[in-house]
Amino acid sequence: MLMIDNDPKQMFVLNDYYESSGSYQSGNVSYRLTDMSEGKHELTFRAWDLLNNSTSRSLNFEVIKGLEPTMYSIIAYPNPLRVSETMHFRVDYDQPDELMLVDIYVYSPQGNLVYHTSRQGTEQHSFAVDNTYLTPGVYMYRVTFTTTTGASTGKAGKLVVIEN
Repeated sequence: MLMIDNDPKQMFVLNDYYESSGSYQSGNVSYRLTDMSEGKHELTFRAWDLLNNSTSRSLNFEVIKGLEPTMYSIIAYPNPLRVSETMHFRVDYDQPDELMLVDIYVYSPQGNLVYHTSRQGTEQHSFAVDNTYLTPGVYMYRVTFTTTTGASTGKAGKLVVIEN
């Protein structure tokens, strides 16, 4: 059970969101809260076992509307990349419900743009990129996110391409 701000009208039964971790002793609950009002809030989570033993935990947090996105990680893999392999990007950020325009740029060692792709979506992003244009060498990549309000963030990294 999840209760927001100690308000019984904002109580959610999360039984259908429970997933066992392969043991009767542990598991995970994944539930997305949407449309929360701006300001400070408290979540209280309460769980019971099969013998009706219960425990509860609380979490205090603040909702800030219009906050610029934060990119947690960008992983380019495999890295190093063989010429015959497909390059993948995995991008994680903090606003999964926000519609984002994601741009991936790959630059040659001389700084020339050799590849660009754009995708739009609301979930965490994973891209498979056709790398037939890449030859062995070191490349720089930059991934940027832009929200519908124009807020943006980006990160860069290095990609090494090797012979087969």
